[in-house]
Amino acid sequence: MTPLILGTAGHIDHGKTALVRALTGIDTDTLKEEKERGISINLGFAWLDLPNLPRLGVVDVPGHLRFIRTMLAGAAGVDMALLVVAADDSVMPQTREHVDILKLLHVKQGVVALNKIDLVSPEQKTKAEQDIRNLLQGSFLENAPIVPVSALTGQGLPELKAALSEAVSKLPVRNDGGLFRLPVDRSFSVAGFGTVVTGTLFSGRLRVGDEVTILPSGRKSSVRGLQIHHQKSEEAVKGQRVAVNLSNISKEEVQRGNSLCAPGYFSPTSMLDVQLVWLDSLSLPEAGTGVQFYLGTTEAAGRLYPLDEKELVQIRLAEPVAAARGDRFIVRDLGKTRTLGGGEIFDVHPQKHRRKKNVDVTELHRLASHAGTLAERLLMEVEKKKGFTRLSELCSRLTLQPDLLLKESLSLAKEKRILFFKAGQEDFFLSRRDFQAVVSDICSIIERYHHDHPLLPTGMSKGEISQRVRSLLGNMADNLFHRFWEQLLEAPLFKEVNGTLTLSTWKVALSDEQSKLRAALLTRFEEARFSPPDAAQVIKDSRHKSAAMAIDALKKEGALQSIEGMLFSATVLEEGKGLLAERLANSTGATVSELKTLFAVSRKFAIPLLNYYESKGVLLRRGDLRILA
Repeated sequence: MTPLILGTAGHIDHGKTALVRALTGIDTDTLKEEKERGISINLGFAWLDLPNLPRLGVVDVPGHLRFIRTMLAGAAGVDMALLVVAADDSVMPQTREHVDILKLLHVKQGVVALNKIDLVSPEQKTKAEQDIRNLLQGSFLENAPIVPVSALTGQGLPELKAALSEAVSKLPVRNDGGLFRLPVDRSFSVAGFGTVVTGTLFSGRLRVGDEVTILPSGRKSSVRGLQIHHQKSEEAVKGQRVAVNLSNISKEEVQRGNSLCAPGYFSPTSMLDVQLVWLDSLSLPEAGTGVQFYLGTTEAAGRLYPLDEKELVQIRLAEPVAAARGDRFIVRDLGKTRTLGGGEIFDVHPQKHRRKKNVDVTELHRLASHAGTLAERLLMEVEKKKGFTRLSELCSRLTLQPDLLLKESLSLAKEKRILFFKAGQEDFFLSRRDFQAVVSDICSIIERYHHDHPLLPTGMSKGEISQRVRSLLGNMADNLFHRFWEQLLEAPLFKEVNGTLTLSTWKVALSDEQSKLRAALLTRFEEARFSPPDAAQVIKDSRHKSAAMAIDALKKEGALQSIEGMLFSATVLEEGKGLLAERLANSTGATVSELKTLFAVSRKFAIPLLNYYESKGVLLRRGDLRILA
């Protein structure tokens, strides 16, 4: 069974810390002020061993209104609750608020301890139990056992442990396959070791030697050592309370509210799309309502912007936080006097919505839904973003390991529901919707290109297509575009001709007049042999409006070759290879002057020709001589 965390809850002075001490033998009040005042100010930590169960981590939270932020930091990552109510005080304001917070955080199991039972009469006990039942009606604790106990005398402790064991057995098995993330609730320095932070591992695993990123600052560090329940460990897993000794970083550089994360997968965000439960009424708050936002151990000011009439809200924060899809959060009023609501994050990097302008509520509800298989959720994430999605982005959004998501993504690609691209060491995905949109767009512009260049057998160059694709899908590395080009060529609409993209059905259909013009122009260059005429002069002499287009077509199809600004007949150049082979066979080489005579040209043409044949691997230069390669 995976490790679990038990969190206390309840009003100030109802005996939470005393009860934890009675259960575990550990005093969680460690501050001098806590000892003197008899109240908890900071988070306290202990552990509890129950028969035939893994060691249970215990987080003891303060009950005073002033320390609700500390309570929220402790409640983050709690699996089950121990609600403590003093029998002589019954239900009090912080009892109610703590229960609300636990409900909003979706804690699923718990036990109620009716403490200080030694101080009350049977009638007071019965009244307190009824008050508790009234409070818990409709909550996850509605059917929880209420165990009368006394932290002072030990009465009821065996029964309380039995009730806790029963609650643990009802908890669902938890998946620990996510990416490592640990919200920091304490940061301090230990002589001889350096900076140590503590927290509850939200997801994934952490090992000694692992690299970590501290968010939102982005600072890097590594794990020097781990302790779980005051014992050294090589590894910590999801659900464990852990102390992490960090390398090369001061305690001031990592504080409560920061998060240690797996490098490369999480990025800070100051805007979140969420499902919000508003405690005071069925209607959502007005746009721009200011709140204090709590996520894990983080606190930030923010504003709420409803996206529908019921539950969907965008939260815009004054400072960035580290968040993941599925995280639970709490919002309180700006004065920090009461809890207003809470809910679940479904998009950590949304676009900025303007209500009734660019909000597709149906799509947002689809994204917010956790229904469906992993494949369906993955497909939604790929389709949500226009353009390419990195595998690392998917891991961050779904907080799952790369191997698991890559396997699922490749299955979707095999089913042709998304497209997969391997570019260098990175994996990318593209929705079929976006691919089809690009194909349709490129098809249209190539169709126009063919219409405007009816004499060209070729289409648009790779560079032109690259610019168009980047304008539609966003900037991308050249190796990713190369993979996309290959994917385009697999589409039945296109074919590659001389490095250009044409419609697969494209074929030049020349009129008699165009055929005669083409033949006449080509003959002019062929007859000129190795001393070709100036192309501009040829166009002028032809006096035909399509002459320039025809010469361009001859170049594109390869009938004319451009060499240092001059156009040569490809047929003539091929003949030149034969002349060189015959002249230089069994020869020690020939000078420029000798080869100039061979081609019967001036130096103006000889040098470009010889350079051309060198570039094609026909000739080699050896001093002043050219020899066959």
